This record gives sequence, structure tokens and C-alpha cells, in this order.
Amino acid sequence: MQPQTRAPDETRPPDPSAAKADGRGAGNSRLRPIALIAAVAVLAAVVAGGVSLVVLQLQSRTNTQSVNLGSRVTINEDSAIIQAATRAKPGS
Repeated sequence: MQPQTRAPDETRPPDPSAAKADGRGAGNSRLRPIALIAAVAVLAAVVAGGVSLVVLQLQSRTNTQSVNLGSRVTINEDSAIIQAATRAKPGS
């Protein structure tokens, strides 16, 4: 067997043993931490959104508030808000 000789400016063929043992190239090793960080960020956002929705639903009112001021006067929460907004409109 004779040694192989090359010219100094000749490019070297790719070395098949340079690839990782599991068959993936070196470029994938850089993407793996980025993909992991992105997946963790998405998971954290989903969990935070779910917790926020649960807290808001638990704190929301389920019954309307009403106040009886006498024999024929009753104010409930919705009508009080509408009356106050009507009075606050400019130009009325």
C-alpha cells in the first residue's frame, strides 16, 4: 500500500468518522439547547395562562348584587352602572 499524496491546494474529502456515533451531524447539537429553552418557555406560558384563568374565574361574581331600598325601589348592580354612565355622558 502506497501513501497518498496530494497537492498543497487540494481540498480534503470529508472524514466519515467526524459524524457523531448516533448519526447526527455537529449542527444539531447547537439547536438542541435552543429548542429546549423554547419548549420550556412555551410550557411556562401555558401554565401561567391557565393559572390566571382559574384565579379570575374563582374571583368573579356568580350572583348579581341587588339592594332593596324600600317598598318600590330596587337597584341591582347592572342598572346602577347604566344609570351612572348615563349621567356621566357629556352633553346630556
